[in-house]
Amino acid sequence: MPDPYEKLDNGLIKRYRITGGYCRQCSRRADCLPDSAKSRARFVYRSLHQHEIDKVRARQETRAFISKMILRKWTIEGLFAEAKQFHGLRRARYRGLQKVSIQALMTAMAQNIKRIIKQLLDIYWYLRRYPYLRKEILSAQNYLVYFKCMPKLFLYKPAQT
Repeated sequence: MPDPYEKLDNGLIKRYRITGGYCRQCSRRADCLPDSAKSRARFVYRSLHQHEIDKVRARQETRAFISKMILRKWTIEGLFAEAKQFHGLRRARYRGLQKVSIQALMTAMAQNIKRIIKQLLDIYWYLRRYPYLRKEILSAQNYLVYFKCMPKLFLYKPAQT
């Protein structure tokens, strides 16, 4: 049976070694050990938090998690890429957590203003294209439905100093 052999990384990872010649008798030895280490024993490294790591890895294999990651790819990551490429978020312009937080907030505001302008231009286009629907487009109920689709503007909160 494997016994803890040695602690590594400040006690966060345990190193297990198969003792007593179990590897020589094992039927899976060819699969377990590389060709260069056939005469030696097998070491297994495990974190003290391995059960939690295994839970997370199992959750990552679920259909719901995979679909959320696909959704994240073209929504959230796209916003970060836009901020990085077109709004100077690749590098911090100033030093200090508070000033970098302000830069990130200003970038997010610029992105939100761009989206608001685009939505207002869409409304303007519909008003020009379909003048007979003007009352329906401008009614308060339709505004509420339309603006519920907009993301919340200030999701990012600045760091506390």
